[in-house]
Amino acid sequence: MLEVMRHLAIPDVVRLLQVRHGTTRALLSHECTFWILLVEATRATYPLGCPRYADLSQYNLQTLKDLITSRFKLQRNWNLEFPKVVDLQVTSLDECVKILGLVQGTPIALVHMPKTEDVACWDVQLGAQFPFPPIKVGGKLNNVSEPFVSSYGVCSFVVVGGKVEDTSKGERWQYIITIKHDNRKATGFDSVRTATAYPTSPDGSIFLTRDVIGALIANKREDHCTIVTSKIGDGPGSESESPMKLNCTASEFSDRHLMVAFTCRGHFFNILEDGSRAQIQHVSRERLTHSEKVATVYEADILDVGKTCRPMYPILPSCPSYGVAAAFVREAKVRDETTFTFLPATPINSPTGDDGVSSPLTFPFPCPTARVPGRTIDPSLMCMDHGGLNIVGVLQDPNPMNSPNLVLVHYHPETQTTSVHYPDVPPSLDLDEMQNLWADDTAGVIYLIGKEELTGKKSQWSLFALRYA
Repeated sequence: MLEVMRHLAIPDVVRLLQVRHGTTRALLSHECTFWILLVEATRATYPLGCPRYADLSQYNLQTLKDLITSRFKLQRNWNLEFPKVVDLQVTSLDECVKILGLVQGTPIALVHMPKTEDVACWDVQLGAQFPFPPIKVGGKLNNVSEPFVSSYGVCSFVVVGGKVEDTSKGERWQYIITIKHDNRKATGFDSVRTATAYPTSPDGSIFLTRDVIGALIANKREDHCTIVTSKIGDGPGSESESPMKLNCTASEFSDRHLMVAFTCRGHFFNILEDGSRAQIQHVSRERLTHSEKVATVYEADILDVGKTCRPMYPILPSCPSYGVAAAFVREAKVRDETTFTFLPATPINSPTGDDGVSSPLTFPFPCPTARVPGRTIDPSLMCMDHGGLNIVGVLQDPNPMNSPNLVLVHYHPETQTTSVHYPDVPPSLDLDEMQNLWADDTAGVIYLIGKEELTGKKSQWSLFALRYA
């Protein structure tokens, strides 16, 4: 019976629990084992309020139950047309911060402090810095990778910062920042800095695997992109460049395209989206550091063609294994409307294991699009959650006399459809005065950071935590 439970969806498990017979009662006599299996099955599909790869045998029964019930509560609330705020927490900050990423299943955040040009490790729940010296990156941040997690208690990001002094190569500093954590607290925060010569561009991406750090460089109206890679731990000058031909002509790769790259289990994926279809190039883990990049190409049609829409930007989840690889934001040219297109992805778990060649993802479904009235205000006010099933953002209402709206666009993997929701915002919170947003589906919280406020001669900022579960 316990083995069967591994393969049941949550609603099926609940129905099974409602059946009153001897077998079920016997099963429930092993409550902890049952809840561990239920949490294991659930976190393979949805991010939960525990870190990836956490040893569930270390959790007590109540914590295991809370992981499931909080997920139920959030799903039920966010499925409403107007999700209700359960709690609002406001924290005053003495400095301006911008959230760059969260460690999944924890309140640990990587934040940027523009005034001091530092990157720091924060407890976003408390609005306070962990007791580790910040990392000075210097100048404007050019790019930040998605978090990379390969084992419990370790989460890494790549940050490309300011220019390297005294160089004619136009190099920039590149940092691999590692956060170590346990029991929802950061236990370590350090970085490795190297100089990198690859340029940053709006169509570029940086990525990190267990062994490789790299970047995708693209130039409009060329029929190829460039992948720059180096093995982690190699010294300066170890970067290698290799071209990868795009699955389109130079004239086709134009200003209407959006491009983004990510990794999954060490494999590299590059997505080129033009409003009518998404093309996905896969470079295997085995070939990623080779000079010749051999790519397998997948295609996914977009159900609601958006060629008349202006491309804005792509967004990525923390992990592509929950059913969504990426999403693409566009604006209609002739009306106040924003479109959100999801690229579904299905993880492949081979019984023989990962051979380093076969793709760990497949793309069997077309891309659904949600059309939402209003226009984007700022990329810093748009975010995809850890699992990629929700995009949360602030949109300007079509009526300029109205205040902006907080919008949640949800992808339903069961039906490959989308729905649009408007989370409740407390009257005391003015969305016009927000400058940064982040959504955490593992905690059921949307974080908003306000613009600078002057209190006498002192500057202050406010961190708002809107809890929906």
